[in-house]
Amino acid sequence: METAFLNGTVTEEIYIRQPQGYERGEKGKVCHLLKAIYGLKQAASAWYKLLDATLPKSGLSPTAADPCMYKGTINEETIYVLVYVDDLLIAAKTEPAVTAGKKIILDAFKARDIGEPTYFLGMHIHRPSATGVVKLGQHQYVANVLARFKMSDANPTRLPMAAGLLLRKEGQLLPGELISTYQELLGALLYLATCTRPDISFAVGRLSRYASAQTTEHLGAAKSLLRYLKGTADLGLSYGVEGALTGYSDADFAADVDSRRSTTGYVFTFNGGAISWLSKIQPTVAASTTEAQYISAAMAAKEAMWLRRLMGDLTGVTKAVNMKCDNQGAIALMHNAACSARTKQIDINFHFIREKVEDKTLAVEHVPTDKMTADALTKPLGTLPFTTCRDAMGVAPTQ
Repeated sequence: METAFLNGTVTEEIYIRQPQGYERGEKGKVCHLLKAIYGLKQAASAWYKLLDATLPKSGLSPTAADPCMYKGTINEETIYVLVYVDDLLIAAKTEPAVTAGKKIILDAFKARDIGEPTYFLGMHIHRPSATGVVKLGQHQYVANVLARFKMSDANPTRLPMAAGLLLRKEGQLLPGELISTYQELLGALLYLATCTRPDISFAVGRLSRYASAQTTEHLGAAKSLLRYLKGTADLGLSYGVEGALTGYSDADFAADVDSRRSTTGYVFTFNGGAISWLSKIQPTVAASTTEAQYISAAMAAKEAMWLRRLMGDLTGVTKAVNMKCDNQGAIALMHNAACSARTKQIDINFHFIREKVEDKTLAVEHVPTDKMTADALTKPLGTLPFTTCRDAMGVAPTQ
């Protein structure tokens, strides 16, 4: 979309100084702003309001799960329009339906049609054959990050974080000139971890806990992660054409040595690849492994309900989400509302999962620990278990 923000209409009363060289009228005269301009706080909102008023006229309406994803039927075919600021993706089963969707946009706004997407928001989109397989990778982004932090010639490692590595706040603080370097590196790695590389999510999340008090040990671990990326730059997410929506929830009890809080990890896969994942320290201290696993499952349940709604918008079919947990005690707690001395301290917020299990919108099953895909999102693993989890998340070569 060309100059998207300039299309929006400003509803607030805003005045601006006249641009230098384009003054009109008496000295001191200002301009009354009617249209949005770049740099204006309201510009993005004004652009979305205009888009939201325009697309429904052509039969495209925002979905319940995501107001930035529009869905409609044109010539008896369903099309989807995904909006990210001023970039739009159009999807449908047939080429004529996609063309019809493009026409709606091109007739309403000044935009450029760049054809089938191969690169979007820093992600390479590969469709290697007509089998329906889709691969998302960021090998160029990884190469740029390595060059930016002078690690292009580093020796690769097989793990993003050494197995059993314990990081803590104590240690030799980084000198001032390296503090901003560490924080910039975290920002670059966070984007990679949230887009196409769930295999580094735990390592990036662990390093992010020390963004305001970095030590030489933290920087060393970050460089080790870069060495892992050096050897795995071509990895990304691969999606097939079959596979139900499945979630995995896990926790590492009291893993943070400074706060004694546990780490939550969950991942949801669809058609063989991860579509949503999280590695995050829990908001409260858990009193037992069961409690830590229960809290983790409750956090995953919220994501599961959103994904269930999204799948309903995409397919028109709403099914119970299958989620797997490797702790029998936590599963029993999900199915039993009874309170005991060991569980009564759990925040009521986390009992959300009980309701979803009871109304059968969430089906929780036990899975052996060696088949727990989310294990790599809670702790640093050895090479074999880490590779097993990585493969199960659909992380594979994309070139």
